[in-house]
Amino acid sequence: MKRIFISALALLGMGVMANAQEKVTIHNGSESYVTNVEYITFDATDADDAVSVSALQTEITTLTGEKTTLEGQVSTLTSEKAELATAKTTLEGQVSTLTSEKAELATAKTTLEGQVSTLTSEKAELATAKTTLEGQVSTLTSEKTALETKVKSMEYALGERAKVHEYVDLGLTSGTLWATMNVGASSPEDYGDYFAWGETAPKSDYSWSTYFDTNDGGKTFSKYKNIGGKKELDDADDVAVQAWGGAWKMPTKTQQDELCNECYWVWTSSYNGKSVNGYIVYKAKSDSDKGKKIYSGSTPSADYDVATDAHIFLPAAGYRDSGNLGYVGGRGYFGSRSLNTNFSNNAYELYFYSSGVLTSGSNRSYGLSVRPVCPGK
Repeated sequence: MKRIFISALALLGMGVMANAQEKVTIHNGSESYVTNVEYITFDATDADDAVSVSALQTEITTLTGEKTTLEGQVSTLTSEKAELATAKTTLEGQVSTLTSEKAELATAKTTLEGQVSTLTSEKAELATAKTTLEGQVSTLTSEKTALETKVKSMEYALGERAKVHEYVDLGLTSGTLWATMNVGASSPEDYGDYFAWGETAPKSDYSWSTYFDTNDGGKTFSKYKNIGGKKELDDADDVAVQAWGGAWKMPTKTQQDELCNECYWVWTSSYNGKSVNGYIVYKAKSDSDKGKKIYSGSTPSADYDVATDAHIFLPAAGYRDSGNLGYVGGRGYFGSRSLNTNFSNNAYELYFYSSGVLTSGSNRSYGLSVRPVCPGK
């Protein structure tokens, strides 16, 4: 009698009913389990039965191979399952670590944002403080400059007031008396010093950057301007008043016009035996001589003599621009105390050369000669 173990599914597929069963222990790697195995018994003496047995044995062998394959797959999947479980555990640890690090970074970010906010506020406070200090420095610098200018003016005035200042009566309608020499000069033919309009001491740089009444290169002005400002120098800004004192002042445009129109002008290249170019301005001896100009190359009237006739001499001292001295000996530029009514960056001046005398406008920052006047007695 032979026993053929065939799975229940195989028996059903063959249309055969099992006629016996028994318990069998199956081992799969480290695992084992007990199952009921159905089987059939038959007598294999007959030829037909022998064929059936052979077929069954073949089927059994195939199924056994399939079982082995499946058991291998189960083993592989079980290993892969274990590896995936291990990987899952590792990833969960990493996620936990990253979650903790994320929380720490969020806390650090909040802390840093607080610090940035604090620093931003402190920066704004420092910027405000800086602006305030810069304003104070600017104010103190301006005050220092003003004091230095005032000291220079006072020192300059001390030197000028030690000199004797004389005047000449030129018979002008207004009675104005003209000084015999320029501010800073020691004699009538001496050029003297040069002054920017409204400044009371000479300096080395006659430009807008050093000019007292502007901070933007002569575009706008603080004190003296055509609209909303003064149009004639205060005594505090008049160099004749400050340097010579007494009744001396810089002439107005009107007084300069009067000098042009009521005197007899003679161009000369030699005054008092000195080789100095300029105009001898005589008191006119007749109405017909008033305003008459004897230019270079013309012969003056024999009626006028520097030795005996009332006159002043205006040297052609040129002018200063920045640090440069121009037109010395060729032109004369004499400042007035009157602002040019057309241009705030200009002041009126008495301007002359060998073939012309007129009142004109000049850049306020230029350094010009100053010939003081005083009222008639």
